Amino acid sequence: MTISSKEYFHLNLKKGVNPEIIISDKSFQKKLLLEFENLERTPESSIDFFNFPLKDHMHQVEIRDLLLSYEIIIDLLEKTDPEKYRIIHKGTPFYLLAMGALMIGDFEKGVFFMDAALSEDKKNNFLDQPAELFLSLDFNDNDQAAYFIVMEIRKIMNEQFKKLNIDGLEKMEIEDISYKLKTLLKQPQLRTLITSFISFIYEFKTNKRMICLSGNSQGSAEPILLHLLKGCVLFESLLKNSEIGKAIKSTTSKTLKDYLNSKEIQRELKINQIQKSANFEGLNPYSWDDLIVKINKLNQCPFNDRAIKTLWGTRNLIGHSIGWPKKPNSEEFEKIYMMILASNLLCLMKLY
Repeated sequence: MTISSKEYFHLNLKKGVNPEIIISDKSFQKKLLLEFENLERTPESSIDFFNFPLKDHMHQVEIRDLLLSYEIIIDLLEKTDPEKYRIIHKGTPFYLLAMGALMIGDFEKGVFFMDAALSEDKKNNFLDQPAELFLSLDFNDNDQAAYFIVMEIRKIMNEQFKKLNIDGLEKMEIEDISYKLKTLLKQPQLRTLITSFISFIYEFKTNKRMICLSGNSQGSAEPILLHLLKGCVLFESLLKNSEIGKAIKSTTSKTLKDYLNSKEIQRELKINQIQKSANFEGLNPYSWDDLIVKINKLNQCPFNDRAIKTLWGTRNLIGHSIGWPKKPNSEEFEKIYMMILASNLLCLMKLY
């Protein structure tokens, strides 16, 4: 008696075989491809196709491996019949693959496939799906498989918001951020900014832990510096894509200094309020040590000025070179990260 790919998968899973090994097995793939060949060329035909039966009390590692194995499945289908692959609805495998990637700390891949799931939902007119809930960090609807990840990100945000409030940032609610994200999701050109914002926050703890565990002041700082640089580029992107920013950009090519010296932007972000007639200047650091010294001298500045000047100085330094003899320690990293986060929050809440 011939059994389906789902039955084959479930039988081997109950025997204790790792999900990734089952999905990589040629016998399973042969059954799967035959079933794929018999699918109609419609988005709806694949709704049940990607749902595999699970066993009771699966270990988290097994679940993670299953989710990541969806990449093997969709890669196999795309190579077999690219045209049908484009037609069928792939929201489920993209969403589950995103979950798996986030569970192992591959944050950028995770939010990339979460956004791909949202694109599938929108393309095929599947409304109120979990990918949109995730990307807007909506926790009001717990009928989403990645609900625990949403709650983890919100917990990180809550902890960081409290620290920023103590440091001088005006009070902001996560619900207000969630509403802004949900609104911006309607504009496809801004979705890269949303995924960057989420991954920027979510990867903070991992990168800080890496610094602590390595314990070395020299050597590669690639993931640390690129993480900070992403936050800087995100801020500049939020500036340029805001309505005020687009009006400035429409005249001539502008630098970050031009945007930050716009009276409209200064008014909305509440920066340069003490010496309004003077230009708002960056830190212009020449080395990592010089950046830290100049950031520490900002302690008496108003919070918003301090946050944005820290971001500006960091961007100007590591935007031109990530080759420095010394890498950030965990305290330096956290201090700069928090100022970059605050700058992005100000931009998101005040300019959108």
